[in-house]
Amino acid sequence: MLENLKAIICEYVDVDPDTITADSNLRSDFGLNSLDIINLAVAIEDETGVSITDKKMASFYTLGEVAEYLESVKVG
Repeated sequence: MLENLKAIICEYVDVDPDTITADSNLRSDFGLNSLDIINLAVAIEDETGVSITDKKMASFYTLGEVAEYLESVKVG
């Protein structure tokens, strides 16, 4: 899941995919603001088919948190 998220992030932010980790912070490492985070949620939903509410997406700080949530929803 993390690899899929890396690819999505790279579509939005000019960043080397090799530098992205589960601990990468959506705001400070990628410079995303609240609107960017919501747009990222839409892209993730389109790619994964998993719905993420705006409130839920805003609660995530790291890429790993997003990946864990997606994995838990897909399994659950």
